Amino acid sequence: MKIESFSRQVDGLLLHTSDGLIALSPYSAHIVRIRYTLEAALSDRPSLAVLPPTTPFADFAIDETEHGSSFRRQNSPFTSIA
Repeated sequence: MKIESFSRQVDGLLLHTSDGLIALSPYSAHIVRIRYTLEAALSDRPSLAVLPPTTPFADFAIDETEHGSSFRRQNSPFTSIA
């Protein structure tokens, strides 16, 4: 699966891949919600598995270098490299 592009959303990062869409939404320093679809858009139906956050979405950063991009939750040990 190749990442073709990405865009920053209010609640996280949206990856446009050769095989669909992936949404990464940081909920806390240790929890990132990952959604995937083959459709042209993610479903807007409420999740039966995830409760809506009671606080604003966690802060995150997108770092770009000559070697690629990374998505990280600020003040967290987790980093995702694209």
